[in-house]
Amino acid sequence: MNPQTPTVASPLATPAESNSYLRVGRTTLYKLMESGEITRVKIGSKTFVTVASMDAYIERLEDAARTGAA
Repeated sequence: MNPQTPTVASPLATPAESNSYLRVGRTTLYKLMESGEITRVKIGSKTFVTVASMDAYIERLEDAARTGAA
């Protein structure tokens, strides 16, 4: 195993990783963080988004699509 390969997936993602994960642009990502739809975490001067909050956001979108709510 490569010593730089993490053995546990990180619960945090950078904004760039979050853009890719959610397939949204930077502006949309920051709107989601500002509205509280996804959780922003600051560590020092770095900003991260919790993967759990992105997964929960996707689940809410899926639930809304199933029930017909927009």
